[in-house]
Amino acid sequence: VWKPEPGLGWIATCDAHCEGTHFQKSWLSWTGLARRSLLAAASDVTAMGGAPKGFLVSLGAPGETPTQGLEEFTEELSRLSNDYNLWPMGGDTFRCDQILVDVTVLGNVAGEDIVRQTGARPGDSIWITGWLGTMRAAWTSLAEDRPNEGAFRDRFWYPPARWPVLPALRETLPIRA
Repeated sequence: VWKPEPGLGWIATCDAHCEGTHFQKSWLSWTGLARRSLLAAASDVTAMGGAPKGFLVSLGAPGETPTQGLEEFTEELSRLSNDYNLWPMGGDTFRCDQILVDVTVLGNVAGEDIVRQTGARPGDSIWITGWLGTMRAAWTSLAEDRPNEGAFRDRFWYPPARWPVLPALRETLPIRA
């Protein structure tokens, strides 16, 4: 977080997804990869109390990657930028032995609304916007190729955007961490 002017903080975060570590190529959904990559990085801005405003994407892929997959990836990024009013600010593409996506997200927050992990106090409530363990269950379902667990696969590739709920929470609860 940095404060270039009084009362306004800017948040910068990046999040990488690497084939073999975060997903397997056999699971690949290019649309889902775009969505998962962008929303995971944007959720880090939300965790600090901010609203995502723009993003940069770097994508590395093998030379034999089908053009259709790359088009699906960029179309999903475009759709997400329109749906959530995010500014696509640039990025890079490069040839790589494995698929690698790195997303940088910039967001802002009123200076007094910055949330840090150190703000928690004894007696505070913990609020969760999703289901605990869902990503691990999705990973296991995909890794073990269990076709009957499609809902977990959908959660893996299509996580929900978290920041739209933040204003309602701020109106209802004191958020300190």
